[in-house]
Amino acid sequence: PLLEYSSELLRQYIDPDNCCALLNMAEGSAGSRSWRMHCMRFLESNFQRVCILDEFFSLPPLLLISLLLSDNLLVSDESIVFEATIRWCEHHFKAAIEDWLRIAPPEAGMPSPALNRDGETTGPGDAPGVQYDDLQIVEDLLSCVRYPLMTEEYLRKHVRKNAIFNARARLVALVHEALHSEDSSSGEQVPAKSTFRHKNRAASHYQQLLYSHSGDKNGVCFFVGCNYGTSVWTNPHKANRLLVAMSSPPSKYTKPDALVNRGFSSTNFCTGNPEPWVSLELLDGHKLICNYYWIRQDGSSAFPRSWALQASNDPEIDGWTDLRVHKADPSIHQPGQDAAWPVFGKAARTPYRCFRLVLQGPSY
Repeated sequence: PLLEYSSELLRQYIDPDNCCALLNMAEGSAGSRSWRMHCMRFLESNFQRVCILDEFFSLPPLLLISLLLSDNLLVSDESIVFEATIRWCEHHFKAAIEDWLRIAPPEAGMPSPALNRDGETTGPGDAPGVQYDDLQIVEDLLSCVRYPLMTEEYLRKHVRKNAIFNARARLVALVHEALHSEDSSSGEQVPAKSTFRHKNRAASHYQQLLYSHSGDKNGVCFFVGCNYGTSVWTNPHKANRLLVAMSSPPSKYTKPDALVNRGFSSTNFCTGNPEPWVSLELLDGHKLICNYYWIRQDGSSAFPRSWALQASNDPEIDGWTDLRVHKADPSIHQPGQDAAWPVFGKAARTPYRCFRLVLQGPSY
């Protein structure tokens, strides 16, 4: 019961500022497998936000390797993974790297004790006679980056010019492999050894909408309202770029367009039996992988306490999938207040077309 209670608290209060610390705690606690899993899923779903924080540097090498190897790492471009890995290495091993680059000529890569040829992590003890020192960690971490997923321009301008790569033949070979995975003269694929590095991650080439703070201009409603980044903002519901629906008919105090408006609406609510709801549907074939969401209370003092964020690609056929469930959540307790929550787990890695908030208990 205590473990279940702590896991539930973790789901409610994990965020980018504490997820790495919680994961480190889970690694050192017996019987915390589910706790560790939740932290890893959260990091996968929010990597792009976590990797720019100082908190990111607290991850130990083997945990970071496991994260970098994950197919479910949600990043819009592999260069984000590369730059985050470089920052982590420079933070921990700056002096060692500087000494290495000053005195060590290019050399053949050593067998990795932390990464086998299939991209699976192993412990230092699995490679007898090989010292798992700082420089070995740097090589192993950078070997987890999927260079074939980067553009040729980025590889030539940023990766190949990185001093660490020029000093180690093992890393040079990875970049060479990526640059020659397609023959530039014929445009035909050159047969290459199939490795995890050639496999796309879950959200490769998606448009990244990175949550910064409540009311920012990075969310899907603002992006769609700007005609997918090509014009000035207009209310996306009024412009027929997305469809907002409510469980009760439109009226003076039930306005669908107010739900996606940039301004504050003093009174806007809906009713329903058995459960009031509001929904948002993306149009023109667009889908969203949701890993964060934000809501704002209207001017009333009827505060939601139990509700769910749900998603679907076809509600009539597939029904609704819970993305995040709130039970007796006291976060909103003032008129006009806003709040935001992360979404993680399998559902946070799936693209959906429709989303809804459904009230599952009384407001007070």
